[in-house]
Amino acid sequence: MSDDDELLWDEITPGSRSEIFRIAFRTWQENIVPKGDKKELEAKLENLERENDELEEKYYKAECDFSDNQTEIILVEHKLRKFDSRNLVTSEGKIYPEPDEFFRQFFTHAQKYLEDGTIFKSPSGQNRYRVHSIDIEKEQVFIERMDSKSPKPSSFTSKTVRKAVRRLSTGNDLKVGGFMPVLAQECAVVEIHPRMKYFETFGTIHYEFSGVGE
Repeated sequence: MSDDDELLWDEITPGSRSEIFRIAFRTWQENIVPKGDKKELEAKLENLERENDELEEKYYKAECDFSDNQTEIILVEHKLRKFDSRNLVTSEGKIYPEPDEFFRQFFTHAQKYLEDGTIFKSPSGQNRYRVHSIDIEKEQVFIERMDSKSPKPSSFTSKTVRKAVRRLSTGNDLKVGGFMPVLAQECAVVEIHPRMKYFETFGTIHYEFSGVGE
């Protein structure tokens, strides 16, 4: 008991001290004895656990159905690409972009990037690029390497792109450096073309040719 409590205790009359003990014990008892009916709480817990098991089962089934549905979507999309005039279908069933159409789409969007002065990065984010200029007659594109010491832009023609197209096929993705001979060119085509994208798995960046795009 602190000095202040001891002084306060001395000021309380002996007849009032017993009442204080009764109040204190009653308060202590109310705090340690749980409120509510034990059987009612046990019944509620049982219902909650049963409901939890049912929800877990539904969740697992929904998760499996969702995964199956995603797989089916991919298969149907792959089949539909065979009817897309922008694609070529080999006798083995592989689907490639039609080279001339692929370049036309890229060239059109490259002009838009040039007009807007759009800056884009390499998949790693370490290098920045933008379309420096375009020679429409020669179908030649010049890509400025903004973080390079060399002021000379990287240039490539429609022939370069058409040759690279054969490396693409749905279902087969490419790692960085496996699509175009020069990184600046590769980054430009993947970034600018509406049917190209990149993604990362296990720390490795891949390119992918999709069946959608304008």
